[in-house]
Amino acid sequence: MASAIEPQDPSQPIDHFLLKCDNRGLWTVRDDRNLVGGTFINKDAAIRFARQESDTLRTR
Repeated sequence: MASAIEPQDPSQPIDHFLLKCDNRGLWTVRDDRNLVGGTFINKDAAIRFARQESDTLRTR
């Protein structure tokens, strides 16, 4: 049985991002509320994305 994660209030700042490497070597990044994320070919790119998004979201 599949379940979906309900997004939380988008007006609150995102606290952190989750990084995960799958069995194909691709890195997935997502915030804890599933509002922002992506898939990357290496860890450095995934971390760079999370840092950029964190900075962008803090200035909103």
